[in-house]
This record gives sequence, structure tokens and C-alpha cells, in this order.
Amino acid sequence: MANKNLPPINHFVGERFDDYELTEEIGRGNIGVVYKAYNESIEHYRACKIIPHENLRPNWDIEIKKVAKLDGISQIASYKDHDEIVLKNVQYKCILWEYVNGDNLRDFIRKNPNDITIEFISAITDQILQAFSVMNDRGISHNDLHSGNILIYYDTGLINPDIPGIKITDFGIGGSHNELEPKDDYKEFARILTELLELIDPSDLSDGKFIFFYDNLVDFIRKKILETDPMVGTFVRNPRELVKILKQIPDKYHEKNIPKSKKLTRPFDYLRCEQIGNSFELLQLLYSQNFPGYDDLLTRNNTILTGPRGCGKTTVFRNLSLKAQLLAGKTEGFLEDYIAIYYHCNDLYFAFPYIRSKLGDNQRKAIIHYFNLSILYEIFDLLIETSNRYAETVSKNEINNIQYFLKVYYNINHPSPEGTNVLRHLMSNIVREKKAVRDWFNKKRHAKMPYFLPLDFIKEISSFLQKNVQLFKNKSIFYLLDDYSLPTISEEIQRTLNDFILFPSEGSEHFYKISTESIVTFCPRNSRDKMMIENREYVVVDLGSYFIQGHSSVINDFLSDVINNRLKNSEKIDEKYHDIKVILGDSPYKSYNELAREIRSGNKVLYYGWSTVVDLCSGDVANILELIKRMFEAVGPENFSSQDGVDLPLKYSPKTNQPVHLQDKAIREAGNEFLQKIGSIPEEDCGSQLKKITESFGSIANWYLMNYDSKNEDQNPPHQAYRIEMRKAPELDPTSKKIYNNLIKYGIFLRDLRGKSIRGNVVDRLYLRRILVPTFKLTHSKRDPIQLDEDDFLFLLKNPDKFKDLFPNKKNLRKTMMDDKQMSFEAFDD
Repeated sequence: MANKNLPPINHFVGERFDDYELTEEIGRGNIGVVYKAYNESIEHYRACKIIPHENLRPNWDIEIKKVAKLDGISQIASYKDHDEIVLKNVQYKCILWEYVNGDNLRDFIRKNPNDITIEFISAITDQILQAFSVMNDRGISHNDLHSGNILIYYDTGLINPDIPGIKITDFGIGGSHNELEPKDDYKEFARILTELLELIDPSDLSDGKFIFFYDNLVDFIRKKILETDPMVGTFVRNPRELVKILKQIPDKYHEKNIPKSKKLTRPFDYLRCEQIGNSFELLQLLYSQNFPGYDDLLTRNNTILTGPRGCGKTTVFRNLSLKAQLLAGKTEGFLEDYIAIYYHCNDLYFAFPYIRSKLGDNQRKAIIHYFNLSILYEIFDLLIETSNRYAETVSKNEINNIQYFLKVYYNINHPSPEGTNVLRHLMSNIVREKKAVRDWFNKKRHAKMPYFLPLDFIKEISSFLQKNVQLFKNKSIFYLLDDYSLPTISEEIQRTLNDFILFPSEGSEHFYKISTESIVTFCPRNSRDKMMIENREYVVVDLGSYFIQGHSSVINDFLSDVINNRLKNSEKIDEKYHDIKVILGDSPYKSYNELAREIRSGNKVLYYGWSTVVDLCSGDVANILELIKRMFEAVGPENFSSQDGVDLPLKYSPKTNQPVHLQDKAIREAGNEFLQKIGSIPEEDCGSQLKKITESFGSIANWYLMNYDSKNEDQNPPHQAYRIEMRKAPELDPTSKKIYNNLIKYGIFLRDLRGKSIRGNVVDRLYLRRILVPTFKLTHSKRDPIQLDEDDFLFLLKNPDKFKDLFPNKKNLRKTMMDDKQMSFEAFDD
């Protein structure tokens, strides 16, 4: 919003500041104007920022303080000096900056759209990450990063003058922005890159190297730059690691084009689906359909798929999609009684990133219109991929019928030129229309309100396809919406789309399968605040719950499939080592009771064997793969290439002289590292508190095992619990709810939605993440709980340190809770 205190354009041309003459106005913002200033005696330029005193706000100099700490960094426009100045008899604050002979990125794009190439985007990405690295080291955030404060310049004196340089300016938040919430640098960075990529039509990329880089950069933005969960990997919010990953993309391309067998180089490469990228053959090769919950996911219902990070939600969705199967060279998808179409919801985030207030009717229509266009794009993309590989499956007549159907929506259906690919032309129209929606929504100058597609458009197009396109006839359509998670996909967007995606389909067999990080990152309400009811509008498939409650044989078979697929499809892994059950052998304990008694006796206990690894899995398959990788590395991967390389089962590491059981060591290290990563969760999500709660519960569970006997068996074995069972569903205040939701969101505790308390109340049972069980010297027996009253549970959430010390003595715990309540009442009265 322009400020009325700003002077007219070029009002100060010819005025002086110290030895510099103001020659022309080169920019203006909310609080000030920027002039180009020239010192004739030394033939030198500066940028001079002039701010009226009326526009200064508290902490106006925060930008100067930030940039001063970044002095000398080539990607940061450097601060020179500031002082008071009188211009036209009015006093101003004047700040001198390094002058950059170039345009901001926004203007550069407008003036030079053809210069936005893959090489350009790669150079910008690398330099912004380098700036982030220094900022991270010095504890500085920009807080208002956008294309308007990234300057682009070219230096003809450099060895490679064609590589663009950048200078980041306008570090916030100060001046008139004090009332605004700081913006997340990484999310804004991802938005900038996405805007740049949208200027490139992938179909115009003829060079395979550029196509490969484009695809990998899209994944890099979605799965690396936007990632916030520190438990996913060391690259999270780590610019140095992100630069390494970026620079590896060309190497991956060259490796991709080296003729080799369709196998993994090492069995534990690509532990997570997103690391595989668009290697669809490999994606299918490592996939197993035997995961618990598979049949429930494919029922004809709208479905919420959730589970802890690393459980494979994206892997499942990508493998279900027909396009992925076609790209992998498989035709199984044609034989199914459904067609699955994949859509990643980050597309919605980049279109509508900051929605904090209630939306108007037209704004909601715009979001729905954008979503409809996105799904239509994915439909056309599937049809193109199908016709490219199997020309007879999509006829010219069917494509013409699609055009006729879309004539009703004329704004997105300009006739295709003679001889062009009709579907590709329609997709180009959609890309333009999606940009028009964003421009209108963001109130860009000259943007016009689009003609909105109706609420039931996807229902109509689904019905049309099922009746008129052979590929879809007699088949249900599953729309796979991946990563539909708060806060990335905001509550307002979810409420808007829930108006139609969560209602049972009528008139056509189409259903939405929605993956979300956890059940607390899904908003179960629509725009009219109507609650969407589980088992009516949708069903939940929680992979964590399936792994907790599933039969051990099912989990056993699935995990062995996943791991053995890797061993069988890896180079230099001898056939002797193709069965993980044989490699790890049996657990040393015949039962959980035997293990519990050993723990209580104070004897050294060892966690190892295949059944123990199966017990460790809470659905977090990626963590289990990392664990097995750790064991292989302890032995030395090269030793698995010959029959006599390794003695089975794996026991003691040949790399050390110490009698340390390598399986036990790897399992304990994995649990300890997971616990430490909990503490590195951002404080805005209560990271340190979550770690204290985890440690408090683990300590109490171990105390029960050491001191209490179970009453459920005649032999009175030690009490074995790694779950919380509440006698009554707690009423959570805002603070407690935030803590509780983050315990679930980060998969520290997993909810068993089918659980009931001993008094018959339907309340969640909360299971500790299984990989943490050895950390606290517990067993994986599900027989016993830690029973908590409502007050007990709330006290654990808010006072975990006290809870750990007081819970064994209930009398002291009750007294402390009463004292804390009394103190809060007295503070309220004051």
C-alpha cells in the first residue's frame, strides 16, 4: 500500500547527500524511495534510500543491523552509511547502500522472459542457498523475501559473464512492516523458484539433460526446500546440505545415462520415495503391495491416508497412479477396475500461500476453479502418456469428444491450431488459465476475474470420461491428493475444497484418496463449518495404527518384501544374502516376559533378531531401512558380495575388537538419534517440550516394568507398557492441544483410533513410537497400559519434568497439581 508521505517521482533529482548527487529515482516502496547517487570525483555510484520521518517505525534500523552482520557476503547488498538529511526543506532519514546495476527479479522477468532458462534458475538457486548458509551461520533471517528484493546483475569482468549474479536487499521486518508476521525464508524461496519454473514449458525442453534437471528441481523444491521436519534428514533447513544435493543433480543425470543393469548400486540407496524422483521403473521394482491397509485404501470410499513420516504414503500413491505404471513400462494398471490419477498438493500452496482470514465467495470459487484446472491437467497428462505408449487406447474421435465437452467452458478451450497435439494444446491453455487465477486472486494490476468452473466440474468430467473414453469405461476413478496437510495447505483451502471432495460421489464412480502427515493436519470441516464425519463422508487408513494392531505375520511379510526386493535387485549382493530373516536371525528371548525379567534383574539385555526389527516398525519403513543400512555398514557392504564374506546371522562387528553386538548397537543408536531429533523440532512446534514428555513417559514406563507386576497373567510377569490409556477423553486447553497435536503430527506417539478405555469411553490409546522402546529399556508387549486420569495427562503435557518425579507417588502428584492450580487461580485474581 503506497504511503501518502512519499515525495513525487524524481522529486529529489539534483539534490546532494555528502559527496553524492541524486541522479534518478530507481525504486519506491511502502515507507521510502530509492535514488541512484553519483560521486563525480571518484566516479562511483551508490543507492540512496530516503525515508520520511513520519514513516519511520520502532526498529526501523533492524535491516541495517542484519546486513551489518553480513558485511562482505557477495550475495548481499552491502550497507555503507546513514544519516539525517534535509531535502526541499524537509528532514529525512537517508541510508546509503551498495549500488547494483541491474533489475529486481520481478522486473527482470517482465523485461526478459526468454532469459529464464534452466541454467538461469540453477544459478539463482545456488546463490540464494549460499546466502542462506551465511545467514544461518549468523542467526539471521530475511523475513520478507520475494522477487522484488532480489537484484539480478551481470558482471562482464567475470570469467563467465553469462552467469547472473544476485544481491538480496530489504531485510525485514522493520519500518512499516512491524505489524506484519515475518515470512518464512524457505517457503518464500520455494515460491520464487516455482514462479520461475512456471515460465518454462517442459514440452519445449528438447535436451534430456534439461528435462531431467527440471523434474529434479521440482522435487528438490517440494521435498527438500519446503521440508520442516528435522527427523527426515540432515538436509532440513541446512543450506550447505541443500547445495550439495543441488550440485548432485547433473551427476545423477550422467549416472542415469551410463548403460547398466536395472539394479540398485547399493541396496539402501533411495530410502525415501522422493529420492527416486522420476525413476518409475525403480519405483515399481522396490514397491510391495502387501502393506497393511492396502485393501482398505482401495475401497470405493473417500479416504484419508495418514501415518508417521517415512511410512510410504507418497510411495503408495505414486505407484497406484496409472501414469507411473506406464512410465515404468508396466500395463497392470489397465487390468485394474479403477484408474488412479496423482496430484501433489504443493501446487495449491504455491498458488495460495498466505491465507489467514475468512475468504469471500469469489475467492473460494477461484480456489475451486484452480483445483479443477489442476485435476483436468493431470487427466490430460495421463491421456497423453497413454496414447504415446499405446496409441490404440485413446482414439482421435475420443479426443475430439473431449474438446466438444469442454466447449461449455470456452475460456479454457481455444481451438487448437491445425496439426498440433490437441491435448497438449489444452494443457497449455490450462497453464495460462491457472496463472490468470493466481494473478486475479493476488490482485495483480490489470488481472480480470476468470470465468469459474462449477463446483461439480470434476464430477461432470469424471462421468463424461467413464461414458465416452474407453480407457475409463467400467472403472472407478481415484484422485490421489498427496500431502494435503496443514499448515502448508491452509485450513481455509481445505474447508473450501471439502465442500465437494469429501462427499460420496453421485452419478459417477470417482473418489478422493487424500494423504496427510497425520490426522491432526487434516481439517474435517467445510466452508460452512459443517463437520465431516468419519465413516460417513470419509474413512481413515492410518498406517501407524495398522502396524500397531496388525497381525505380526502381515507386518513380517511386508517388511521382508520391502527389504528383500532391495537385496535381490542390488548389484554385488550375493544370493546368500537375499533373505533378511536369515541375515538377522532370531531374537535371543523366547517371549516379551523373558526379556522383561532380564531387564528387571539388571542383567545386560540385547535387542536383535528379525522379530525385534519387525517390532520396531510403527509404519515408518524409511526408519527401518535406515536401521538395516546401519547394520550393513557396520559389517562392510563389500563383504556381502561373496558367499564367504559374512557369517550369519549378523553378530559382532569385524571392524572392532570390542564385544559389541552390532544389531543391538544399531538399534539403540537409531532410537537415541530419534529422541535427539525430537529435541530439534522447531520451538514453534514445542520441540524441547515434546522431548521432555517423551523422556518422562519412557522413564515412568520403565519404572512400572521394574516395580509393578502385570495382573493379566497367572505368572505375574513385570508390567510392560509403551502406551497411554486414558480413562476419559481429556478436554485440552489451547496450549495442551498444541502440544498434543505435535506429539501426533511428528509421530512421537501414534493413535489407535479403535481403542477404548477400561470404562468403555471411546478415547484414543497412544502408543510410543516403537523405535524408542529399546531406548527406555521396555518391551513391545501390548498387554499393559499406563493408565492416566484427565488431570494426569494434562500435567504430563505441561509439566513433564515434575510428572516423571511425582507420578510414582500419586499422593504427591495430586498435591502438586492442586498447588499449581491454586497458583494459577491466584495469578488470575491478581
